[in-house]
Amino acid sequence: MKLRQILVPLDGSDLAERALPLAEQLARRAGATLVLARAPLARVFSRMDAIDANEAESNVVAEAEKYLQAVRQRLAEHGLRCRTATPRGEADESGLAVGQTVRPSLPFRQLAEVSREAAAAIAHEAESRRVDLIVMATHGRSGLGRWVYGSVTLELLHRATVPVLLVRSGAPDTLPEGDGLRVLVPLDGSPLAEMALSSALSLADLLGGSLVLIQVIPALQASRVGWLIGPLVTDPSEHAALDAAAHTYLEAIRKTLEDQTVPVDLMVEEGDPALAVARAAKTKACALVAVATHGRTGLARLAIGSVAEGIVATAPAAVLVVRSVGVEKEWRVMPAEAEVEPKAPEPRPLAMTLSQAERDLVRTSLQALRQTVSRDEHLSEPIHRLLDRLDETERSIR
Repeated sequence: MKLRQILVPLDGSDLAERALPLAEQLARRAGATLVLARAPLARVFSRMDAIDANEAESNVVAEAEKYLQAVRQRLAEHGLRCRTATPRGEADESGLAVGQTVRPSLPFRQLAEVSREAAAAIAHEAESRRVDLIVMATHGRSGLGRWVYGSVTLELLHRATVPVLLVRSGAPDTLPEGDGLRVLVPLDGSPLAEMALSSALSLADLLGGSLVLIQVIPALQASRVGWLIGPLVTDPSEHAALDAAAHTYLEAIRKTLEDQTVPVDLMVEEGDPALAVARAAKTKACALVAVATHGRTGLARLAIGSVAEGIVATAPAAVLVVRSVGVEKEWRVMPAEAEVEPKAPEPRPLAMTLSQAERDLVRTSLQALRQTVSRDEHLSEPIHRLLDRLDETERSIR
């Protein structure tokens, strides 16, 4: 990742401007240009006629441009190259210029749409300008921070095709340099997780820091499953094998990085991935965590992508989120050259013998999964059916 342009989303608040010192630091070290972007947001009331509404929209755009110019001038006085942008979406069916205008009479769902479209406008701006990195601030409480209506930060993580560097509220304004900078990179053995390596390596090299590669394995627990809290295994030999495999994998990754000038350290932790990563970041004094994600919502984010938001919410450090682009092709069952949509095979019955502990594990996992299907409603019914079948089986063997 070569830094030539760094985009900083702003909304006029002190919180959003907390991203500026870190963006300035990286721009100075890389000789990059800062792109200051603000999606204007006007309040247009239903009683306004078209002329008043247009005037309100024009005023808020002018205000956004004036604000960005003031920030640009302030940074230019410190020798930084800056550009400004006021990205806006197109008007929708209700006449709402998304990312630009909010009518308070709209239902909450449509107000949330404004937030999503504002994030889409920022993401489109980043793509059209071919920026290399987005740097923005987040509250760091109750998950991700709130910007206008809804979480623009969260939506931007789902939409942006370039890495997003999140600056946590209350964290240091800039990253340490030299030996003081350690960049933690969670890996799970998948091509998706490894997508974060290149960007993490670039930032560590830029600031003279080092990498810490971590893999999280299931914790060893001898008791029955009960309520499932994080992944676990009950067989000590299986746990030892997982630990050995994790060390072997990380050593192999370090070997591929031997020709780099960045020092690489390794560690294996166990338990809940997001909590283990946060714990490791604190233990190793890592000022930055770099994690890859699909950028998709709902249950499609399983594996390393499913814990990215947890890492953002819990890691006591800045977080670099790298969106995987194109890596899904490596996961396809059909060969890459097969362009025709394959015909789905007929499902075949699967017979398995499960112990009581294994049945408890399946049931508890399904019950936990049922609480996360708000964006995947089509999965709710199959989960209920499977739980019912488990209950039938339990009754039949008593």
